[in-house]
Amino acid sequence: MKVKHTRIVLFIGAGVLVVVGIIVAVGISQITKRPNFNSLVPEYSSPLQVKLLAPSNGGSYPADSSILVQTSAGSTHPITGVELWINGKLFGTQKPLSANTTHPLFQWHFQPEVEGSYTTLARATDSGGNTSISIAAIIQVTAALGYTELVTSRAGDTIGSLATKYGLTPVQFLQVCLPAENISQ
Repeated sequence: MKVKHTRIVLFIGAGVLVVVGIIVAVGISQITKRPNFNSLVPEYSSPLQVKLLAPSNGGSYPADSSILVQTSAGSTHPITGVELWINGKLFGTQKPLSANTTHPLFQWHFQPEVEGSYTTLARATDSGGNTSISIAAIIQVTAALGYTELVTSRAGDTIGSLATKYGLTPVQFLQVCLPAENISQ
């Protein structure tokens, strides 16, 4: 009788575990089927948005390099200006080339001289009186390269092949090899 009673308890216990497992599985499947609401909101759906396109958050650059900072702004009203802020200080302000531009792109070149962490963000304004601030990007500035090397190229060399030769990405190669005044804005 005791063995039969134990089997019944085990059978009921196993049944309860199966039911609980099904409930958990159904619950998880319902949670994962919920839409990502951020993906449903169209880009520039609020009156004004500004995005920091470059540098990417977490990027690392040598102290003597020129860092390209790019922003885009979008609004239902013409953009009147975008400010670049680095470590809480205004680095520069730009206005669109055309007064009626609603989705302009802007870029600056920032050349840090000191190692450390730098926080960049952009602030945009439009003719409707709206203001928007981008998500910040935090970059690390490391020790300057501290040497000069003559880079020569041969027929058929590309920026990519030269960068690989020196152990850099093409973007790093351009940042290290070209002074900021030679890079068009």
